[in-house]
This record gives sequence, structure tokens and C-alpha cells, in this order.
Amino acid sequence: MQGEARIEQLAKQMRARLMRRDRRKLHQALAGFPAGACEIASYLLALWFEENGEAGFALCLQGIGSDDEHAFLIRNGLIVDITGDQFGWPPVIVTGSSNWHHGFDEVDLDQSLKRIYGPVLDRARPALLKAAAQTGAA
Repeated sequence: MQGEARIEQLAKQMRARLMRRDRRKLHQALAGFPAGACEIASYLLALWFEENGEAGFALCLQGIGSDDEHAFLIRNGLIVDITGDQFGWPPVIVTGSSNWHHGFDEVDLDQSLKRIYGPVLDRARPALLKAAAQTGAA
């Protein structure tokens, strides 16, 4: 499996894993997943991609400071979003063109979420990646 299909499969794996987790055992930033968890979920997804040989995604923030703030990943024009259903969109979006994802700012992953959630993510990363590896695409 190559290209966009592989990215979609990996995105669905991470989404399925996050949906199946007991929310009481997750970091509070993921407690309402997918609602309000797009930034940290995108960060975890980027780590999952890197772990599976698909590095190079940038975190995109849209509507910063507004009630409609949203985060997703992009690489070479390919948009990946695993929290779209909080807005009534499909739950997993992997596309080169989107009516919903526009007017965003790319943010360096290491400089943003890692600074905020780094210690938590460093502890949770091995378990999340292992569990996602065992979860089939939804």
C-alpha cells in the first residue's frame, strides 16, 4: 500500500485507537476526543506517521483565537484530519483539496505541542503507538 491510501490507513488506525481508549485514562486534553482535542490528536498522529516511515507532516492551526479554532496535519499539500466530526465533517479526512481546511498557519510540531505536552506525550507515546499498531483500520 502506498501514498495516500497508506496515510489514510494509518490515520484511521490512530483514530480508532483513540476512540476505543477509556477517556478517564487519557490526558485531559484528549478527554473529549474528538471535540476540543484536534491539536494534541494531530501531534500524536504525526508521531504515529513518523513511527511508520511517514515523517514530514506539519501541524496547521486554523482560526487561532476564535471559537472555530482547529488543528490538522499537512504534507506536500495532503491534508490529514482525524477530528473532523466535531464540526459535522467526516471523522477522518485525507485529501489534497478541502473546502473546510483553509486560512491556516503551519506550526513546527517540536516547538508547539511538545513544549506544552512533551512530558505527558513522552510517557504515553510507547503505549499509544503499540496499541495503534494492534488496531486495524476502522
